[in-house]
Amino acid sequence: MRALLVLFFVVLLAGCHRAPRTYSVGLGALPDKIDPRWNDINVYQLIYLHLYFPLFERSENQSLTSHFLDLIETRVHDVSFKSFRLCLKNRVRFSDGTEINAKDLESSLRETHQNKSNLQELESLIVQGRCIEAKLAQSDTAYFDKLTTTESTILKRGSKNSRIPVGLGPYQIMEYTKDRLLLEETPGLVQGDFKRLEFVKVDSHEDGIKKKILDWNHIYYVPIPDTIKDEYQTISPPIFKTYFILVKVKDTKLRQQIAACFPHEKFSVSLSLNLKPTPGFLPLGIMGTHVEFSEIRKKWGINCNFEGKQKQKLIYYSIFPEVDGPAKHFFEKYDGLFPVKILYQPSSINKLIEAAYSPQKELLALIGSDGDMVNAQNYFSSLYGDKLMTTGNIPGLDGAVKKAALAQSEGSKNSLFEEAHRLLLESGFVIPLGQFEILYYYPKNIRNVLFSDLVTGYPKIDKLKLR
Repeated sequence: MRALLVLFFVVLLAGCHRAPRTYSVGLGALPDKIDPRWNDINVYQLIYLHLYFPLFERSENQSLTSHFLDLIETRVHDVSFKSFRLCLKNRVRFSDGTEINAKDLESSLRETHQNKSNLQELESLIVQGRCIEAKLAQSDTAYFDKLTTTESTILKRGSKNSRIPVGLGPYQIMEYTKDRLLLEETPGLVQGDFKRLEFVKVDSHEDGIKKKILDWNHIYYVPIPDTIKDEYQTISPPIFKTYFILVKVKDTKLRQQIAACFPHEKFSVSLSLNLKPTPGFLPLGIMGTHVEFSEIRKKWGINCNFEGKQKQKLIYYSIFPEVDGPAKHFFEKYDGLFPVKILYQPSSINKLIEAAYSPQKELLALIGSDGDMVNAQNYFSSLYGDKLMTTGNIPGLDGAVKKAALAQSEGSKNSLFEEAHRLLLESGFVIPLGQFEILYYYPKNIRNVLFSDLVTGYPKIDKLKLR
């Protein structure tokens, strides 16, 4: 699932005791390894966006550009839109100084097809000098447009499975520990005023203040403090976040009992989440939205009275107690509605991620899912495929999402995303809570804040300027 986000940026004063051109970002956790091909933890895309250029990017006038490819020679190779020719520019180098060659391009594109569900199957991939010929099993008129995420970046062969794969981007890694990731500019590629970029693990407001964090927007569940909001400008990217309770329980009957009886509206009020109600898991206004979770709960016909009954224990993982601390009292108050004894357990993001993706672990957790408002596929990303937050594949979900991503007509896409949405809700693995619009906060001395990546909606820090 493309999972977990929100951002802030403190005015750069001399008293900050930091290099004036260092952009310091707080995160709830840093990735265990750098891997631009894994997109399930969406907040990490802010890191990958600044380390790896995708094959294609969109310019301000919406035309395709590329740091890697010669766009005169790169073209659709036949009128059927099945064959494509991609040619490298001369003497393009990875960030370690070695030259990129067609074998690197061929290897990376093959892996991109294996990882991206919206790409047609490859029929053949042939290296010809500094070019490759890609032939698809079926026509795809939007093929190049689908290669605009960091999943399509060219990685140096032999480095793909290392802790830091070698690629090309505006910044390169200089220091990498469990608590800090420091990037410095790749010579000639940073256009803005921030030559160093720092990602720092933050556990609380106090921890972030102590570490002199400049940017709070991506710290899971830790919003910008109200005391300084007036000093900042805000923008709203085309991204919406939905919150849901993950019900990671193997037994289908028990899982559906929890999902049917969970008083989700009272839970949102208890945690002061201020969410806009949605009929299901997806945000309003995108394809596949119109599936009613309330109707599915009625269809199950479950009697929600478990007062005095013997119950197994189930852990609720709390990532930031200052936000979901009230959940402990909530589960005690409504214990009679649940078929399990829910135990509140403070945790870290890394422990939650490890537990959520472990096939054997059972748990409840508050999860955020996000994506742009034209792509319903992003919201399903951690709930199907090879990396699952569920205890197993939901029958039919993988196929429905992939068919929807590949469908040519809006009607077919909408119908297939509705089918995927219904399959997910009927599984009982998620309890929808609602959605909210994301706001990013910047100090008023920052320019180019609207220059964001068109795929992820994140700011391009390499283009930000001080007034």
